[in-house]
Amino acid sequence: MDFVSLADVMDEMLAREGKPTSLEIVEHYYTRLREQRYCHKTLLEVFNEISSSQHVPKWLLSNWMEEHYPTACNLWMARKKMAVQLALLSLTEHAFHLTAANLGGLTMDLNTAQLYASDYRFDLNRKTCESIGGRMPYSE
Repeated sequence: MDFVSLADVMDEMLAREGKPTSLEIVEHYYTRLREQRYCHKTLLEVFNEISSSQHVPKWLLSNWMEEHYPTACNLWMARKKMAVQLALLSLTEHAFHLTAANLGGLTMDLNTAQLYASDYRFDLNRKTCESIGGRMPYSE
């Protein structure tokens, strides 16, 4: 079985484009937030810059999938399966108060397009439990 993490996919495609790696992009924004005064204007500028696809093109994952799934049927099935699984992982992350997923923790089986989340853990603390609505059993 062939497995690949989504972080490796992103770094591979960014390297082909001659763009910085994902870690360099994250470091750029953390450095910028550290150096500038922390305010809503700065956060809005960073958010707008990230969402403008300046560093990561919108078609990055689509192009990678087209290379690995050459037939239209396989590509469609892989994209559908990946979209459904990302939605389910996001839903379970929210419903069960799991830690946020990151690209390094999402692994994909290339043969079946199955996604695996390897770094999820329950992220319950007293504040979270009280905000849910009263005391939850087994929260201490």
